[in-house]
Amino acid sequence: DRVAITARGQVFVVPAGNGRRVEVTRASDFRAREAVFGHDGKSIFTFTDKSGEMELWRFPANGVGEARQLTKGATVLRQKAFPSPDGKWVVHHDKDRRLYLLNLASGEDKPIDRSAINEYGTVDWSPDSRWVAYNKGAPNFFGALHLIEIATGKITQLTSDRYDARDATFSPDGKWMFFLGNRTLRSLV
Repeated sequence: DRVAITARGQVFVVPAGNGRRVEVTRASDFRAREAVFGHDGKSIFTFTDKSGEMELWRFPANGVGEARQLTKGATVLRQKAFPSPDGKWVVHHDKDRRLYLLNLASGEDKPIDRSAINEYGTVDWSPDSRWVAYNKGAPNFFGALHLIEIATGKITQLTSDRYDARDATFSPDGKWMFFLGNRTLRSLV
């Protein structure tokens, strides 16, 4: 088992026990943030300012080989990458409260949703990579869970904005979804 760590603008892969530490980025002319492993553990996805703007890049997790820039044209800070289990997609979002779906094969990076209230929290892929669950702020500032079907782009709101809901995650078999919800509402008025 290994862990991806971002420290002082550089990305490292560190073993959970004894083993070799890998300096993935090995550069002082750019800074990296929010590194995560890809589906197979061979790639690291991280945001770097190597191109002049904070864009998503893919690096080999063993530190050997070329990095590849995956997104372009950022106008605000991009953040939090969520690679799909099948290795075909990455969901990420930005400070303008836009949620994006990046197709790793074609390079198409399209906005799929936008929150009028706040930034996105937890994003989770179904085990078969067909669905993405996420929470989105409602006008009353509660979070409501949403589900997007990757094949069609159809978005379904799963929970009401009458109660706060967040941190959705699929069960390992994909048949259930668990989330945190505040169902005790005590009005101060």
